[in-house]
Amino acid sequence: MFRAKKVTLVIAFILSFQGLAIPGVTKTRLSDAECEKQRSGIQHEIAVREYIKTRFPDRDKFASIYSKAVVMVAKKHDVKVPVIVAIASVESSWDHKAISTKKAVGLMQVMPSVWVETLKQEGYIKTKKDLLKPERNLEAGIYIYKTYKEGYKKSKNPARKALYRYSGGHVGYVGRINAGIEDYKSFKKELFKRG
Repeated sequence: MFRAKKVTLVIAFILSFQGLAIPGVTKTRLSDAECEKQRSGIQHEIAVREYIKTRFPDRDKFASIYSKAVVMVAKKHDVKVPVIVAIASVESSWDHKAISTKKAVGLMQVMPSVWVETLKQEGYIKTKKDLLKPERNLEAGIYIYKTYKEGYKKSKNPARKALYRYSGGHVGYVGRINAGIEDYKSFKKELFKRG
């Protein structure tokens, strides 16, 4: 019974892209914009998963978990997927258990000594250990990035300044992130060109 319902829902989802419906399951047609958003989300989820498996093969065990979390965080916080992918790639090489010599933790290398109380107050985490959970850490990192970006919104190139500050002022960091963004974009383009 459960399997039949799941198959019906999958078929209904696919048909919704074509403006078709199964009576009683899909009642409204998605707009072209909604279809494009869903298609884009699915493509990013596949691309992030394959990107991690290809560029960080020792992390392939978690690639599906990470890719779903990235797409969810990007959508929820209105941040582009390539930015999240690049930051996590540079910061932790996609190791959600990473702890730096300066005690930054997780995929986005969040500094608990600086951010844990704010992140608790904002509802991103309940305890410091939550920063080792991929989805929580991605959200925390993006919250920090967006906080910095907001602080620079009146200046020229707020994203660049926010990234520089996110890194603690490391020379070359922004260039590495930009290279990571371009690497992910070209990887995604090539992935979907093939299939």
